[in-house]
Amino acid sequence: MGIGISIVTLVLLGFCWLTGDQEFRTKLILTAVYLASWLLVLIEPLLCFVAQGVLSTILWYSTFGIRGR
Repeated sequence: MGIGISIVTLVLLGFCWLTGDQEFRTKLILTAVYLASWLLVLIEPLLCFVAQGVLSTILWYSTFGIRGR
């Protein structure tokens, strides 16, 4: 399950760069947070997957927005 979260987060980050409607600075910040989440593997691997799960939610809403309003 953990590797699935990592793959989904990476794919969403790719969509953020390709189709996202954010500023360049926002994309850089989100990429830096993604890379920093991998440092949590050194502390506790479970924290890395929790952080990437939260980040994938943030990436989803910042890239695609809330649909169905």
